Amino acid sequence: MHNIDLIGSLIIGGLLLLALVGFSAFYTLSTHSNNVSQIEQRNLTEFGRVLEHDFNKIGYRVASGERIVVMDSTLIRFRADLNNDGVVDSVAWVRSGARPNLVLTRHTSLSPRADFGIRVKDFSLMGYSPAGIATLSPSQIQAIVVKILFEKPVSLKEGFDLAGGYWTRRFYPRNL
Repeated sequence: MHNIDLIGSLIIGGLLLLALVGFSAFYTLSTHSNNVSQIEQRNLTEFGRVLEHDFNKIGYRVASGERIVVMDSTLIRFRADLNNDGVVDSVAWVRSGARPNLVLTRHTSLSPRADFGIRVKDFSLMGYSPAGIATLSPSQIQAIVVKILFEKPVSLKEGFDLAGGYWTRRFYPRNL
């Protein structure tokens, strides 16, 4: 009888130990996925701040000429005084590459090191006229809708998880 109690205790203890190891492994993978997701959310937030700064300044201190030079669903080129030095700068946001490996690049006339690119899953632009009609004609644009999708695959033992976020914003630049 004493041996049966000992064997039963070993079996129950072993099962309890396996359950704890499984829980620990699940918790570790979940924590890793959450950390990557938080990093992607911070990247999206910081990226959104740069984009908001640029788009809110479209046409700022542009005395003559076009404020929006060209725009389609994948790129926009505009003029604005980005750093408040009295000199009109040229700014471009360009989506390049093929799905699913798209790169969104910001180019400015400020300096070459002000250019940067970031991998995105999707990026699109749409302009709207004062009447609320969708248009890509630079002379008719009063509002601009920007949509960005960030996704980053996170490798897990069971496969992968997708971390990221979707960002959309409608801009009404005052200087258009």
